[in-house]
Amino acid sequence: DNGIVFGRILHLRPAYKDLSKAIKEQRDLEREEKSTFKRFKKRVMIERMNDDTSWNTLFINPSAFLEATARRYGVSKEDILSREQENSAVRLALAETETIQETKDWMREQGLNVDVFEGDRKSCERSKKVFLVKNLIYEVTRSQIEKLFSHYGHINRVLLPENRAIAIVEFSDEASAQNAFKNLNLYVYKKEPMYLEWAPVSLVEEEEEQEERKDDMEEEGQDGQEGRKEEDGTGLVNSRSVFVKNLNFITDEKRLRSFLAERKVGGVKSITIVKKEGKSLGYGFIEFESEDFAHKFIKQIQGVLLDDHALMLSISKPKPVQQLKKRKRRDTSLDESTKILLRNVPFEATRAEIRNLFQAYGEVKSIRMPKKMNNQHRGFAFIEFTSLEEARNAFRALGNSHLYGRKLVLEWAKNERSLDDIVKKKPSNFE
Repeated sequence: DNGIVFGRILHLRPAYKDLSKAIKEQRDLEREEKSTFKRFKKRVMIERMNDDTSWNTLFINPSAFLEATARRYGVSKEDILSREQENSAVRLALAETETIQETKDWMREQGLNVDVFEGDRKSCERSKKVFLVKNLIYEVTRSQIEKLFSHYGHINRVLLPENRAIAIVEFSDEASAQNAFKNLNLYVYKKEPMYLEWAPVSLVEEEEEQEERKDDMEEEGQDGQEGRKEEDGTGLVNSRSVFVKNLNFITDEKRLRSFLAERKVGGVKSITIVKKEGKSLGYGFIEFESEDFAHKFIKQIQGVLLDDHALMLSISKPKPVQQLKKRKRRDTSLDESTKILLRNVPFEATRAEIRNLFQAYGEVKSIRMPKKMNNQHRGFAFIEFTSLEEARNAFRALGNSHLYGRKLVLEWAKNERSLDDIVKKKPSNFE
């Protein structure tokens, strides 16, 4: 090291990582927790899940989206991955992209805020009662997931799309959610480890937002009920309403009203079950003539089964209007253009594979992949489309996709950027 050979100073550095820190951590872990090698590997895997170069929130088990794609088109998984056909990696990436888009459409139908997946994953505020269950196999069912997670606390609801790409589990309290997350993260279920991740806080509506929407609905549809919104000196509403959670999806207002009559609940003024496109969302509101009736109802009916679901009741206490939080919307003021900068490109990927991947969303005008001195590309590329709309389609569709196991990172390319600017910039997407 530092020797001079032919007029040049040589610098020698180890070609491997410094393992002393990792060895010390492993010994500390084994001494404190008497950890086995498998437990240590589990910890390493959890740490690697924070690496955005290969991991993202909408991660899908490859076997699951292959099975879903194969059934959608009536072919076998072997046909999609056949070596006799070219561009198997591109076909795999397109299958994943189509499954992710299908999952997003399903989330919108469920009333979830899909825009939260477009922001920075690490800086996103996380829920303490709702988490995402990933790496599921295609054969898993909603009832199986609900049965598994119900061992650790009361579950409000479990959402699972037909393609089994991702499940959303909502617990009734934070303690139960923490208990389930601690015990089931990387739990091997049907020969595959389940990956759990706390859901973005604005993915599912909080109770205050649900109550706010209910109040808006009643203001529009029910006149002459101003008496139930008498304000006190603090600006809060003297609520006579009870928020009802964990309703069975088959339970409607008529069934709930007859249930209250059977239980001889008095003072009921109105019953509202919140619906979307005619289907129950599993919660609703009951308004009483006075607060005394509301408190008596909660004490009498809390936890009672209705259509095999234990009712969860609480007094509706909306916040003052000036304190209500507005949903954060994704910043759409990006400088869009017909050219896309593609980062984190696998070194195995070729120009032809990049073209085949992007031309599924429009006519590709040109592809430029800057190269090193050894003729290998630098790990990023510029893709230019003939129209802005085609570029938008590709940008929206491929933002969560993988190619050769690496997550593709897309940015709008600026014409004034030079090659040196691209190399020097450290992308924030996978810091």
